[in-house]
Amino acid sequence: YKVDITGKVGGKVLYSQFEKGGVTFKVGDFVYLLSDSDKPFVGTIESIFEEKGDVKVNVKWLYRYEDICEEDIKGRDRNASELSKT
Repeated sequence: YKVDITGKVGGKVLYSQFEKGGVTFKVGDFVYLLSDSDKPFVGTIESIFEEKGDVKVNVKWLYRYEDICEEDIKGRDRNASELSKT
């Protein structure tokens, strides 16, 4: 891992970005994450921090319309490619 330190909060070291496998990930980036289905999870990186020597990310998950209960989307146009914040 390569990381870019931005400061410390509550004993955690905060980073603005990190690199893994030659790919740089930054706070605010949209990312695909592995799932058990044929479609990956989608999210945005909210924070990057170090905890007990490991670099971790806090992700805000996004949902596809197909993942949301029909009751929750009544009256809205349904677009299969649209994502919603949680």
